Amino acid sequence: MKKVQLVIENGFINSKFTSKDLGITVFDRVFHKLVFQGGPLGKILPIYLKIKNDYFTFGVITLNQNGSYSFFPELPGIYDYDHITFMKDLVQNKHHFTRVTGTKREKVLPLFAQHLTNNMYHAASFVYGDQALLKSGPRKVIYPEIAEGDIKEIQKSFVTNDKYEGSTVIELKGTDGAICIQFFLIPKGVDFRQMMPFVQALQNAQPGLVFEGKVDMLSTIIPHEYQDDYVLGLLTFVSKMVDNKQLAIIAAASASRFYSKLDVLHLKK
Repeated sequence: MKKVQLVIENGFINSKFTSKDLGITVFDRVFHKLVFQGGPLGKILPIYLKIKNDYFTFGVITLNQNGSYSFFPELPGIYDYDHITFMKDLVQNKHHFTRVTGTKREKVLPLFAQHLTNNMYHAASFVYGDQALLKSGPRKVIYPEIAEGDIKEIQKSFVTNDKYEGSTVIELKGTDGAICIQFFLIPKGVDFRQMMPFVQALQNAQPGLVFEGKVDMLSTIIPHEYQDDYVLGLLTFVSKMVDNKQLAIIAAASASRFYSKLDVLHLKK
């Protein structure tokens, strides 16, 4: 059967490099789950960070047809950690991390979304101690080849009303310090403008993080295509960090508010 390949061009990125050139894996991972592991996923939304005039690949969020969200991060290295899933039911609180080993997918760690005083839930935080831990954004995203007969299976994930879904770009106001991106689950009726840095989660697992003076924050809201019980909120800001050039993925593993790093990646100079 004839093979076809989906190539998406990011016209806003001034670069000659493709996702393959840059060694980016997140698009292949999302596509593999979509085509070969029980898709369709729903809608596929790449997330990029803009720092000054440069773009970086943060990851991909999928709006799953069962009402959940999944986030596939782009990490600086080869790891079996694949994605986080935020389930539709906030009461049951059965969010989790998934890893991939060979052809096997496994839920390896429960994730407890902590209810906060502003009625939101802190789900997870990413702290990049050095901008060099981020991979550049590609001009072209090259997805794996598939059989021509499978093209209809993926069309709804990328196209709505004959228009490409597009990407989300988060533009950072400050660049001097650690880049912090916190994920919040915001129930229906709660004002997303009440998002504030959840300092406890960050400082418990990353003691070197220092908050001084005014912190410039950017709030990003990702509505869901298939449910309106809650929306996913991303709060992005930059803060000082003491002698730490790491990436930390921080989440609560239980209701006892025990915060731990799922993984800590050291930047090799």
